[in-house]
Amino acid sequence: MDLIKGDNFFMNKSDSKNNTLNFIGKNGKEYSINKEVRNEWLKTFKLKNIDDDYIPNIPKEVKRALKDREVKLTKGSLLKLIEKIGLNTYHI
Repeated sequence: MDLIKGDNFFMNKSDSKNNTLNFIGKNGKEYSINKEVRNEWLKTFKLKNIDDDYIPNIPKEVKRALKDREVKLTKGSLLKLIEKIGLNTYHI
């Protein structure tokens, strides 16, 4: 299998039209994120690329309460959601 690999994911090059993103969860199971789920993630957070981070505009009062910790969603956030709740995915 010819794969494109990243830190915690892989994509089968021969399946480039489907663009299914696969990853191994912390539980050792393989998960897949289909094109529709990825597109919904991008659309929801107005991202151009799955690797882009979403940093929400948070009111100053909330930032102070969070002690100025940065809040952001990353591709890793999506992978964790998929693994935790099985969001529109399937186990292989």
